[in-house]
Amino acid sequence: LDRGALVATHYCAAGNPPRYRAEPTPEAHQERWTFAGLSNGDPATDMHMHEGLTTFAADDRLQQRWQGWDKGGPDPEHLAVIDLVRAQ
Repeated sequence: LDRGALVATHYCAAGNPPRYRAEPTPEAHQERWTFAGLSNGDPATDMHMHEGLTTFAADDRLQQRWQGWDKGGPDPEHLAVIDLVRAQ
């Protein structure tokens, strides 16, 4: 938490850690991660993970979608989809 807001930093191999702020969605089981800044880079030109969506699909399942951006806009080549299921 940072001043009451849920925040996150993505440390990746690109070396330009983007920061995110959690925002509510109309769906109670989802959290949207909005872009809040980029370190060591320019978001208008440098590739980075720009936004995400976490879905609490079930008690034992978490899904995430992260959209990468390059040259100031969404890059279809950089879409990460993660589906985590708790092992029994």
